[in-house]
Amino acid sequence: IRDRDVTGVQTCALPISWCFNSDGTKVAYTRNESGFGSLWIYDRLTGDRHMVSRAVHGCLSWNGNTLAAIRSGARTPQQLVVYDVSDAAAAQRKMTVSYEDERWKKAFDSELVEPSVRSAQGVPYRLYEPSSPNGRLIMWVHGGPTDQWQVTWRPRFTYWLSRGYAIAVVDPRGSTGFGRAHQMALEGVWGSADADDLAVATRDAQSVLGIAPARTALMGGSAGGLTVLSAANRHASLAAAVVTLYPVVDLPLLLGSDDPFEGHYNHVLIGDVSVSPNLDVQHLRDVPVLVFHGDRDELVVPEHSHRLKQAVESAGGNVRVTMMEGEGHGFRGAANVMREFSETEEFLAVCLP
Repeated sequence: IRDRDVTGVQTCALPISWCFNSDGTKVAYTRNESGFGSLWIYDRLTGDRHMVSRAVHGCLSWNGNTLAAIRSGARTPQQLVVYDVSDAAAAQRKMTVSYEDERWKKAFDSELVEPSVRSAQGVPYRLYEPSSPNGRLIMWVHGGPTDQWQVTWRPRFTYWLSRGYAIAVVDPRGSTGFGRAHQMALEGVWGSADADDLAVATRDAQSVLGIAPARTALMGGSAGGLTVLSAANRHASLAAAVVTLYPVVDLPLLLGSDDPFEGHYNHVLIGDVSVSPNLDVQHLRDVPVLVFHGDRDELVVPEHSHRLKQAVESAGGNVRVTMMEGEGHGFRGAANVMREFSETEEFLAVCLP
């Protein structure tokens, strides 16, 4: 879908979710705007476009004059909403089902913040600044690596913001949402280009907030785990701690994956396998690392974390691996999620004094 932004400049907006109306004369679609979202209607007969609402929307469904969607934002837990679009230019929203719990929403409302959009040397990131800062910074990198964490409801972020941590969500090369060139720029340089982008964003966020590397932690899961581990290894004294979930570590091992979803393009992303964190630990051995991995993970097998621990500890470093019993690629059990958060909080209390 070709779209125009508020300045009139034509851009290519890849719809995350879209649907036709009942007679096919109109299309409802979503826009990704540097991680933020908005919902629009395009009239195929007149060529007119109207914005219905801001926030990230998904699962669109249109019947008659009623447009339904799942809506979410940094301060908005997932909601099922409907819009009366009989007049697209003045659509009316009515929330039908909300997944908010007023008991905690009232208690933590002061901790819920909207992020600001920033860029450092062409590396985009979103910065969440807590209402009561504790002088510590978390740099978060999404998985994928061709993915993006939009500005939706993130309980993980709420947890750390409520404890005073600032959070920067980085979209290094390979991320979606910033055009095809930015996404394709990771081909052949996964583990190096994205790590260097993270370093650039980290130093910028540290400068903006006045937070030193000694009070900065790098966090990421899956492909984001490779990025944070590689960044800590390629850039000495970038941060004082690394926390990663089910990380990609051994690139030669990953190349042998038969994963039907992502295995077919790993060879396109991977160039120099020597950037594998278990093959080069020059600076990684100087940073304490905490790893969580599901013992039933079939996408990034636990052997990745075991090889990381062996390599770093052989070089004199410190890697702590916590295996989550019964978990796969992503933790589902409430007890395991609580364990991850509590162990991470204890770890950071020591590493970021």
